[in-house]
Amino acid sequence: MIRFIITYTLISLILVRAETLVFREDFREVMPHFPVTSEDLTMSPFLSLSRHGEGAEEYKLSFHPEKPGDPHYVWNGLTKGKTALAFEFAHALNMSAADSTLKLETRNSASSNLHLALKTSDGWIVNKDGIGTSGKSEEWLEDAIIFQETTWQQFDINKIGFGDVVAKPKLKEVSALAFVNPQKPDQSKNCTRLNWFSLHSSSAKIQDDHKVTAAPFWENSQQFVRTALVFDENKTPNRTRRGVVLRLGHDLYTCFDPDLMRYSAIWKSPQGKLPFTLDSMAGTSYPDRNTKSEIPPQLVGSVITSTPESAGVGIGESLFGDPRKGISNSSGEKLGRMPIELARWLGISIKKGKPVLHYQIGKTKINETITALNAYTIERVIEATPSNETVVISLGKKSTAYPNLSVSASPQTKLIPDEKFGNLLALKPHRETRIVRIIYSEKLTSNLPKNLANNEVPALTDPLSQKMDITSLHSLKTSPIK
Repeated sequence: MIRFIITYTLISLILVRAETLVFREDFREVMPHFPVTSEDLTMSPFLSLSRHGEGAEEYKLSFHPEKPGDPHYVWNGLTKGKTALAFEFAHALNMSAADSTLKLETRNSASSNLHLALKTSDGWIVNKDGIGTSGKSEEWLEDAIIFQETTWQQFDINKIGFGDVVAKPKLKEVSALAFVNPQKPDQSKNCTRLNWFSLHSSSAKIQDDHKVTAAPFWENSQQFVRTALVFDENKTPNRTRRGVVLRLGHDLYTCFDPDLMRYSAIWKSPQGKLPFTLDSMAGTSYPDRNTKSEIPPQLVGSVITSTPESAGVGIGESLFGDPRKGISNSSGEKLGRMPIELARWLGISIKKGKPVLHYQIGKTKINETITALNAYTIERVIEATPSNETVVISLGKKSTAYPNLSVSASPQTKLIPDEKFGNLLALKPHRETRIVRIIYSEKLTSNLPKNLANNEVPALTDPLSQKMDITSLHSLKTSPIK
């Protein structure tokens, strides 16, 4: 009888504890990227994420596949100062019960730890003492904060500022929580890492219509999407048929046109928004024929640079123009691929988590990656096979948002100004495989030249190359793409 009572009591305690779980956020198991967004949340759409503070766009969803059992976690090591990561609820939760608790697992370094902030009906409040491990820890450690046993202060989430003590916080309507990093990190030497967090309360309940989570149309684990894309440029539609839309990171995107071998646009999408509309989805190849919708997918965001609707490659010192021979039945305009003796699309592959574009100009094969190194620097790496012909590649129109262009130096590399396309990259005949690195930058630094006077291509000696698995782009014999 005694054994039965003890067993029944234990089962009852387990059930009560389980019932207090409101939700748990583990972050989605996708490739590492900047910045962490709402798409990375397992509790989306009930939770939506926003970043606050200096350099908060550098919050990273991190993961090291070479480390067995390494979790997917949020890391603040590259943010520029005081920051906060806020999680907005789809509706307010009653957190007034005495058992209202937040649990979390962290692995922090040096003096860094997190503070929990809650958005109440009276505004934001933050716990006075940090939570989570601090010091140099090699272990993930679990911690908890009980709301009724915590000292709270007023909090300004825009200034990341702590205010006066709040004696009796109103917790009946909590509409968001945030994790605050009140000090500037120093990469991995002094930083916070958040693996998961869970909210527990017997007084809180997620409404039934918010319990079913929905995955986004374009998940972060997808490296690219194939679709038509249209955007207006000087009141003229710029159309891409059968495009390859690539996620660059930091809310930056590009669309490669495999028919014309060009990047039709590089653009920045609003935080948390898809980079194109879902008109005529599922994806469509042609924006002007045989679709159920009269409106093709439209670019969403602000265009950084673009190319006209004609060939983005050529031989000699000029582009091909538009040599396509296919004709649209509906509009009478050219469509389809270029003649294969001029250029041809070879496909796309994934190498070390990066999409690699493969195409051919004349007899020269090109392998290329494009990615955002940070929120204001975009990098293209082009690998060209040995060739006895000069090939040219459009670098797009000059951008006012990313005005600084630099290209790795080589005697066989030349920049050709072009009124229509901005700058053309000419690769002269060469006997060995060559790697060329192009940087588009928003900010001018001593390592990113402001201009390219007299068509001279300056050498790049900036430390950005350390982010690649190579030692030198100037004397490189082995491609980083393979």
